[in-house]
Amino acid sequence: NAIKFTDQGGIVVSVTGIHGPNDTSLRFAVADTGIGIAPNDHEQVFEDFFANAPTEGRQARGDGLGLSISRRIARAMKGDVTVNSVKGEGSTFVLSLSLTRGETEPDTAAEVIVENRAVQRKCSVLIVEDNTINRSVLSDMLHSMGHSVDEAVNGANAIERAKTTAFDVIFMDISMPIMNGIEATQHLRSEGGLNANTLIIGLTAHGREEYRAQAVEAGMDRFHTKPIRLDALHSVLSEVSSGQMSKLDSARYPEALTEMIWLLGADKVQSTADAFFDEIVDLCAQLNAREVDADQVALAEAAHKAKGAASLLGQSELEAILLDMESQARAAILTEPSMWARRLDAEKSASQTRLNAMLRDVAQSP
Repeated sequence: NAIKFTDQGGIVVSVTGIHGPNDTSLRFAVADTGIGIAPNDHEQVFEDFFANAPTEGRQARGDGLGLSISRRIARAMKGDVTVNSVKGEGSTFVLSLSLTRGETEPDTAAEVIVENRAVQRKCSVLIVEDNTINRSVLSDMLHSMGHSVDEAVNGANAIERAKTTAFDVIFMDISMPIMNGIEATQHLRSEGGLNANTLIIGLTAHGREEYRAQAVEAGMDRFHTKPIRLDALHSVLSEVSSGQMSKLDSARYPEALTEMIWLLGADKVQSTADAFFDEIVDLCAQLNAREVDADQVALAEAAHKAKGAASLLGQSELEAILLDMESQARAAILTEPSMWARRLDAEKSASQTRLNAMLRDVAQSP
């Protein structure tokens, strides 16, 4: 946030602490010379979906949840996040924590990893990736975990390998020459054979949402942004080894929404989603009450705020409508507010039905 809202001057990050007999009081401060925050908004910035309106040309990204989640976590740790700010002069955000000191212990991380590897059975893995370096790094990671690895440089090459060897997991790059990962997955699923039901993990250097519909339709089980992290790799192979693949994954549900559920729980996400859809209802009412020559800057800001929440909740269809609406309003060319209200209301109903069904599915999962 400091970087986002500071065009001139500087940002200072400082960490100080006071040692007590058993505890250490830590203070992490981030001070900037940015746009500052009005006094009335000092507590509001910690509320869900509050977004300090960006000025012209400033980064548009902002979900309005970062500070509220940060404060929630800090208070769960018996600490707090506070702000001291002067409008037009800058802000200082402070994270305060009181932590109990522990005895220094030897690093047992390597022992834990070895133990985790021991409970995993050896898996047969196929890596389909046209980039030599990416393929080599992933192969080395899998070998170090005790798994056997075969490699293919494109989708067509993968299909040939899959004809003669049954794999437990296939890591499939999305974008490749000759035959891409989507086409290769479609072929493997439709043609039968040894790997018709093999777990296929899509890998992409681009945003996941961009390929989600195609990947799910093709038959991919889930996918990750490259490079796939070691903890994610361990998780996938552990699930394969145990035969217990989790129901909630990023192939079936938007990545952002999946992460929110993992972090906050389904009940909190449900209440957050309800608040978001209430905001859409209010925005539709505002649109229906406005004339064509209404304050389009205000409409743009309202659409921007709702768009960030739609993105956070993985509601890509609503996000697309709100992005289009914001762009037209900022250019002062938005017409027929009631038509936009109808579009938003229709998609809101569909999105709310899908999201509620998904959350019920999660709640019923073992």
